Amino acid sequence: VCTAEMVVGHLGTSQQLYYNVLGTTADLCFMLCSLGARLRTSILVMGETYSELQDQFVMRGVDVLDLHAAGGAECEEVYELMDEQETPEGEEWMYTLSDRESA
Repeated sequence: VCTAEMVVGHLGTSQQLYYNVLGTTADLCFMLCSLGARLRTSILVMGETYSELQDQFVMRGVDVLDLHAAGGAECEEVYELMDEQETPEGEEWMYTLSDRESA
């Protein structure tokens, strides 16, 4: 899981279109998938996403990616998603679509 901007969509001419993703973020996601396969993990999370979700999920640091290879300026920590955090009773932070529609 990576939180960043990238170009996504149909690219090409009216005679031939391709659905594609472009940019540094796409390269970063490829690196993350490759790392996940090597580590045999299910879900890997990049540092910025970890910062947003660390109160909601249990995660452990597994590696550091050198983003210079993907056009980035630094290294970033990678975390493995382990489990959900225990939510105190009465403090629900996760909703389903049906919960929101009935509210």
